[in-house]
Amino acid sequence: MPEAGALAGGYRGIVLDLDGVVYLGDEVVPAAPAALAGVRGLGVRLAFVTNNSSRPPERVVEKLGRLGVKAAVEEVVTSADATVRLLGGEHGLRGTRVLVVGGPGLRQALEAAGARLVDPSAWRQAEVVAVGFDPELTYDRLRAAALAIRAGARFVGSNPDTTLPMPDGFWPGAGATLAMLQAATGVRPEVAGKPEPALFETAAEAIGPGPYLMVGDRADTDLDGAHRLGWATALVLSGVLGPRDLPDLAIAPDHLLADVG
Repeated sequence: MPEAGALAGGYRGIVLDLDGVVYLGDEVVPAAPAALAGVRGLGVRLAFVTNNSSRPPERVVEKLGRLGVKAAVEEVVTSADATVRLLGGEHGLRGTRVLVVGGPGLRQALEAAGARLVDPSAWRQAEVVAVGFDPELTYDRLRAAALAIRAGARFVGSNPDTTLPMPDGFWPGAGATLAMLQAATGVRPEVAGKPEPALFETAAEAIGPGPYLMVGDRADTDLDGAHRLGWATALVLSGVLGPRDLPDLAIAPDHLLADVG
């Protein structure tokens, strides 16, 4: 802990990715609970950000609590929040008809902002198709989304992550669904989550003034997005990237860590 404490103490806020950094599926990264408690003990503020839009912040907090990690709802920012921000917040979404291919977190965030969610059978009414990680994905949803996009609906993705790190390996992520729909329609999606700025900016608002350290397990989303904003970065090797991937990184992290501990 002394080295980790010294690193954390150089920043006023630390922003942590979740999947692959704090947990892998339903298993906590063993070093995470003690390490993050130690960071709080230094007076450094934390924010937890995730490109996974399937769970609302309250469910994320519950999960973290079960894994021994303390968190408050206002410290959690998901790509569902970033999607709402990209679509103009309540002003831009109120009354907008949205076809969702995603989990409860994305649906609840859009509804809370005033969007009118439409069923796949009503795809002709959709003004927006919003796509996130959907563990209950069906061909009917994909078909309806493709038809709506081809009919002119705005195509928005919560995040571009093609994989989701789990204890048994890598599952297809929201980015894989986006790629399928792009191939079927010829339309490139707008992306709300990392590496785009909305998620980082919302986390910074929750923490307060910087300097900030972004801790993540992906170079193309976590490191790239933070680098664009001038934040310091730390890459952990507990998730998507391993030692064999380091020579191919386009952007080198400021810090390289075996895990968040």
